[in-house]
Amino acid sequence: MEAVTIDLPGCKSASQRALLLAGLAAGPSSLQGLGDGADSKELAAALAVLGVQQQIQADGSLHLEGLGGAPRLSGQELDIGEGGSTLRFLLPLAARCTGQLRMKAAAGLLARPHGPLLELLQQNDAKIEVLEDGFLIEGTAQPLASPTVVPVALSSQFFSGLLMTSGAHTQHWRLDQQPVSVGYLNMTVAMMKQFRGTECLQVHDLDWQQQIGYGQGQDFQVPADASAALFFAVAAVVSQQAIALKRPISEQHPDFYALQFLTKAGFLTFDGHVFTPTGQGHAEQAFDLSRSPDSGPALAVLAACSEKGLRFDDAERLRHKESDRIDGMARLATTCGAEMSQDGEKLTIRSSTHTPSATLFNPSADHRLAMAAGVAALRWQGIEITNPACVAKSFPTFWQQLDLLR
Repeated sequence: MEAVTIDLPGCKSASQRALLLAGLAAGPSSLQGLGDGADSKELAAALAVLGVQQQIQADGSLHLEGLGGAPRLSGQELDIGEGGSTLRFLLPLAARCTGQLRMKAAAGLLARPHGPLLELLQQNDAKIEVLEDGFLIEGTAQPLASPTVVPVALSSQFFSGLLMTSGAHTQHWRLDQQPVSVGYLNMTVAMMKQFRGTECLQVHDLDWQQQIGYGQGQDFQVPADASAALFFAVAAVVSQQAIALKRPISEQHPDFYALQFLTKAGFLTFDGHVFTPTGQGHAEQAFDLSRSPDSGPALAVLAACSEKGLRFDDAERLRHKESDRIDGMARLATTCGAEMSQDGEKLTIRSSTHTPSATLFNPSADHRLAMAAGVAALRWQGIEITNPACVAKSFPTFWQQLDLLR
């Protein structure tokens, strides 16, 4: 089976962490293969406003001159758009600096739950005013309480932001429970150790000790985006085509768990380079969304193709993403002629005998729902997507790459 080669963007999660760590480190960094989605561009632009000098090199890499510590705040204004990670990384940064910062954000981002992070920062003397279109932050450079209890039930990004933006003082963190989406936190730790040294963090279950310092600039190669790869893994099964990746993805990314799930369930094989479809999987499978929460939309398409179906556990967390993804997955299942049922935290989707007619799918400006509908259209060709441009948040060339499979 001859494979179609797909060029994936740089990993959004790794790109944003690399930008922040390089911006706070001392000295120059060279970041190769950064994602070119809106989220990464907006974070880079925000760091530039905060004083991080940047220049794109002839080979496409980004050269940064790190600040060697926290920036100086003097009333700057940032516009972070829909960037959830950007907000959760920059809020703790601003709160740990002396001075004032105005941060504008899109309405959809402001509607997402940020209360636990805001409360933690406010309890440690940061003044944060919630505005109609963002936040006004007046920070303090004083050390946080020791230990600082960190809420991690809603998102691990809160803790990632606190870790990466801390460095002026040694810090004792205590997690209030085992973290959700632990793969993203593991990625943060691995990248911090590259920029700040292997001894920058000592972890003992829920107690974490962080050493002083922001580290040194690094040459860092961003891997291809595993989240983007998952859509093409599902596309390989849906279209029964082998799909090769132009550059490798990171096994640290949480969505690599979803790729492992697909191979263990018998849908495809993956040798690190090529997705080769092998069948429609074994008996009904259960997928743990707490391990890989962003995988839901892509796997909903796979489930809609399968008579055996797919059960999603811990599904309620999907209501607090860029959109209500449970609603989006339900509408996508209906669009594909599939059946969906929900029992508490469990969500099940399976194919039915209903044949869908040509229909318009609204992704609610959610890039992952739009990409999932695009993959579904490989099989159900009557599907059309409103606002297809919303994929620019993470994968601006998605439609051009998907067209290679038609």
